[in-house]
Amino acid sequence: MFALDLASEPVEKASELLGLLHRQSIRNGEHEKFWQRHAALSPESIGKALFTEEVLRFIRREIRRREGLLVDEEDLASAIHTMFSPEARERIGPMRVRRKKRSKETQRREDASAPGEPAAAPPALGAASGGEAARGASVEGKEA
Repeated sequence: MFALDLASEPVEKASELLGLLHRQSIRNGEHEKFWQRHAALSPESIGKALFTEEVLRFIRREIRRREGLLVDEEDLASAIHTMFSPEARERIGPMRVRRKKRSKETQRREDASAPGEPAAAPPALGAASGGEAARGASVEGKEA
């Protein structure tokens, strides 16, 4: 739904909006396309896109290249949030960095490659609770 003030709107914009109400436009689904575009360009949608981990990482990298300074991700997000008008900030909601959920495989690779931390050994096959493996280790330790 939209409001149109013929006295204050430019003629081009007013005619475009009125054209959406035409029968042919409704049949062609142009009002749906208009609404999708309107929703995609709303402050909520743009805010959600801006405050993703990937976008903030890209902006951080650009600042580092241009200014030679590495900015904290949270500080950058806060600075971008304050650039919006109070009305837009209200519509966006509280600033929150949206992080991508990582798969278990990616998490394992990151844990295995973490510096200074030994990689956890996978559990032995056939060992129900690890008791057999522990007993075998103690027996081997006594023989040595």
